[in-house]
Amino acid sequence: MGRSLSGDVEGYLERSARGVFILLIGKVLSTAFSALAVILIARLIGSRAYGHVSMAMIPVSIAILFSDPGVSAGLTRHIAYYTAARRRGDVPPLLKAGLGLNLLLSLLLAFLIYSLSSPLSALFHEPAIEALIRLASLYIVVNTLLSTSQAIFTGFERMELYTLISVVYSILRCIFSILLILIGLGALGAIAGNVLAMAVSALLAFLLIVPYLRLPSNSSLDVSAATSLLLSYGSPLFVSNLLTVGLNQLYSFLLASNVEAYVMGNYQAAVNFSALLGLLTVPITTALFPLFSKLDGGMLREAFQVSVKYTAFLLIPATLLLVAVSREVVWIVYGGSYRLASRYLALYLLNFLFIGLGGLSVANLLNGQGETKVVLHMRLLNLLLGLPLAFILIPRFGVVGLIATLIVSPRLGLFYGLYWIWRNYGFTVDFPSSGKIYLSAGIALLVVWPLLLSLHLSPWLSLLLGASLYILLYLLLTVLLRLLDERDLRNLRRMVEALGPLSTFLNPLLSLLETLLERLTPR
Repeated sequence: MGRSLSGDVEGYLERSARGVFILLIGKVLSTAFSALAVILIARLIGSRAYGHVSMAMIPVSIAILFSDPGVSAGLTRHIAYYTAARRRGDVPPLLKAGLGLNLLLSLLLAFLIYSLSSPLSALFHEPAIEALIRLASLYIVVNTLLSTSQAIFTGFERMELYTLISVVYSILRCIFSILLILIGLGALGAIAGNVLAMAVSALLAFLLIVPYLRLPSNSSLDVSAATSLLLSYGSPLFVSNLLTVGLNQLYSFLLASNVEAYVMGNYQAAVNFSALLGLLTVPITTALFPLFSKLDGGMLREAFQVSVKYTAFLLIPATLLLVAVSREVVWIVYGGSYRLASRYLALYLLNFLFIGLGGLSVANLLNGQGETKVVLHMRLLNLLLGLPLAFILIPRFGVVGLIATLIVSPRLGLFYGLYWIWRNYGFTVDFPSSGKIYLSAGIALLVVWPLLLSLHLSPWLSLLLGASLYILLYLLLTVLLRLLDERDLRNLRRMVEALGPLSTFLNPLLSLLETLLERLTPR
């Protein structure tokens, strides 16, 4: 049964939700424009050319990992610290050191990738992507400048500038890429548009940083000392990032060298749909870190368990609904040329089902409590399991092998994190509540998916029918299983209202749930 949150926890959750909306509205807008660009690009150039674009960006993405050895994180932290301590004179040396080091590394890496374009294209068995890799190597430099600039904006708490640059880049990418494709450049136009949009946005970001570079500097901190300071802070974070993002890039590299371009295009088209769930997961994970940093004892246990319960209540049914209508959404968005994408999408979405076991909350709780070593151990366990799985499964089974690796390898670290929390804090996930969520969402899937397969309706009609029936069944089952009660709904209503305009999309569902609860719950 649900329970009312304690006053302090409720207040923290509401403030966290409100802060998420303010900070991430730009993320939502930029993701929307990026999604539009990706969909149009994929439809216009076809699965094979889209696979070429994905392949060309893999070595570039790997190089980007090494273009910032934790400097951006160091800039954010130390700029915020010196500003709060009224030591703004120490800021200009930090900016010069951070921008200079990251730009130097990015230029070296861009030259390296450009020089290796021929052997890389041979490694992927696709000579056509050599020119694409050379052009995409420029992306390393402009992306590094942009991301470093955004870290600086964050340090100065100028989130409106961060948001502005993100939205400008997404809009320009959509415009430039589509125009260049339409004039006949195909895959080359897709990459050229991306590079050009990033370059314009990076230049704008740098111009906005110039006033901070001109701040009066009365510090004994020279550029050399500032560089050492940034690296000493950021290096551990850099290593941790390599163990997560770097491992995923290695998986993509293995896949690209073992499958044909059209298969790669279908897989990338499927993965793009994860951005829909990312619009929910990114705000949640952003809110949980500062939330868990503020709590301890019984309040920490309460916040952890309700965070898992309420995020699972929203995201597990959203995941399985997307599985049920995967065939329809792929056809509507991409057309008939991505025949493999719906199967890949249904399998890939299984990654999100571990949210009910704390998939979003465990690492945030540990980081918030300062237990970063435990999180590092979790990622090392993921690495130890993921590497052998990748080298065994991906060459043999291609995309299916990659998805199996992505599903299995992170779970060892998750279970270790849950065990560590139980041993040291004395609590864990509210498994009965998670079980009811899985049961409700699973039954709704088993009803809707076979029904849609048997009816042979048009994609749009099938999507509307499937989504409506699934949502109604899921809400009905959660009421019958007594997963939520009036107090849970009050808690959810308060948290949703704190999201401002975003509450418009969730309030009707909560109202429907309240109606079902009133009529079906015995008094």
